[in-house]
Amino acid sequence: MATRCAPDIAYHTEGALKVGASREAIAGTLGIAVSMGPAPP
Repeated sequence: MATRCAPDIAYHTEGALKVGASREAIAGTLGIAVSMGPAPP
């Protein structure tokens, strides 16, 4: 996931922090994303 999506992850993580998401919420979301795997290219 990280090799194909790093810019997207950074962009959305920054946006989530700006609107008040906690680090714990972001970590949980990333955990779900990793378990689901990336979208096809």
